[in-house]
Amino acid sequence: MRSSACVISRILIGLLVLALAHTAFAMSTAQKFYVEAQNSNFLFEKLALYSQAISTQPDFLEARKERATILYYQKKYELAEHDLNRCIEIDKNSDELYLLRGKVRLAQGNYQGAEQDFTSALKINPENRQAQLERARARYLLGDFDASLTDVRVLLKSGVPDDLTAQAYRIAGFILLHRGDKKLARQYFQMGKMPTDFVFGGFYGWLYEPKRISLIGMVGLIAGVLALFFRFELPAPRKRKK
Repeated sequence: MRSSACVISRILIGLLVLALAHTAFAMSTAQKFYVEAQNSNFLFEKLALYSQAISTQPDFLEARKERATILYYQKKYELAEHDLNRCIEIDKNSDELYLLRGKVRLAQGNYQGAEQDFTSALKINPENRQAQLERARARYLLGDFDASLTDVRVLLKSGVPDDLTAQAYRIAGFILLHRGDKKLARQYFQMGKMPTDFVFGGFYGWLYEPKRISLIGMVGLIAGVLALFFRFELPAPRKRKK
């Protein structure tokens, strides 16, 4: 009996060691794909590498989050939400995950679900100004103007001169316009047009939006190939006659 028990215990220990080794190998491989994706300049390549990382390690939170972000910019909202649902199951204390899923739901027209996600983000991090703005937007689209203005006031009260504040002014302007106060609405729209740091902030954000940077990289690659092609194909310049 003791001999049988000893053999069984050794088998179980061996299986446990193999399982741990397999898990460690899968994590190492997934991390490799993730790092490659982070270093890639092409959106399609990033997406493929993140997918390989997730295929190897299904609960790889950061890879799922990054893939969801790309899918969001590609307007593949259902796929993005599927990834984010899994992310939130893994980490229920991330305001960034709730914020991103709320933006996905907002884009789908699920304003109620979006508002709930933005509220969850603010419960975790009351200082998340992006979540405050997006909830104001969701509440405006739901027709809950008073609640939307409450969020707008919080943003304006902070006095931070950034694009979020400008967008808050515009939301307030739309609400005032809806209520018939055209004069005050015009003032809010005017204040919402003031870009606080367009050159170093707005332009940087425009340029480095994931979908756009991938397109810029692709255009640069094609231009480089064409330049090399014409360099080799064009005839040598003629020598001037003396």
